[in-house]
Amino acid sequence: MPVLRPAPRTPTPSPDATRAAVSRNTSTSRSPRTPSTNRSTTGRCSGSATPTGRWSAPRATHPATWRCGSPEERLLVVGDALSDYDVGWVDSALDGPDAARTALQSLHRLTDLRPRVLLPAHGPIPADTDGALASARRRGQRHVDDPDGAVRYGARRIFAFALMIRGGIPADEVEPYLHARAWLTDAARLLCLTPEALATELVETMIRGGAVVARNNRLHAAAEHIPVTPGTLQVPFPRKWSALRARAVPDRT
Repeated sequence: MPVLRPAPRTPTPSPDATRAAVSRNTSTSRSPRTPSTNRSTTGRCSGSATPTGRWSAPRATHPATWRCGSPEERLLVVGDALSDYDVGWVDSALDGPDAARTALQSLHRLTDLRPRVLLPAHGPIPADTDGALASARRRGQRHVDDPDGAVRYGARRIFAFALMIRGGIPADEVEPYLHARAWLTDAARLLCLTPEALATELVETMIRGGAVVARNNRLHAAAEHIPVTPGTLQVPFPRKWSALRARAVPDRT
């Protein structure tokens, strides 16, 4: 789950990974995502609607699996919980203010398993298992200690992947694109900013930090990545697959 600083090792998302990112992060709604009904909306900012108070339990969005065929194996499939260069992003707009702390507790529990090998969903297998876990705990602790910084980190991360997925975005379309994103509206609400102010800050800090570059009047993610086939964006989301299959089956009655 601060000014953007490029990670020492940058991820190279696969087409499947980037397709998953499209599903999660490119909603076109301008409205904030609706929190569950047991969430209070008394904000910590004057006049804001920042969700605080009682939240639903954080979702297990970054599961890990312990695989131990023998005492010597100690293989831990960590999925998105951590990688050799990052930790799983926690969406505090949906999962609540305690989600980052819950994620950090999970990282400590994974460490307590004393794995020999970590198998992340992205990037290389860490050569130094203990070092990767220690780095993940430090990052997780920063998210707990600096909630606003964690929100900004998540926004930068989503925007960088959006640029990768779309092969860049025309410079004059970037801010309208961001204004229409539900995740940006959520982040702005948590930071007590307008979506327009956060969009401007996001673009400026990422360009200044070197995470975004301008080429041919388009903004691109600077991190090395595998281009996504344009037709991938036209593939229906999984929630529509059952309806499509039903229409594809001929009526034999």
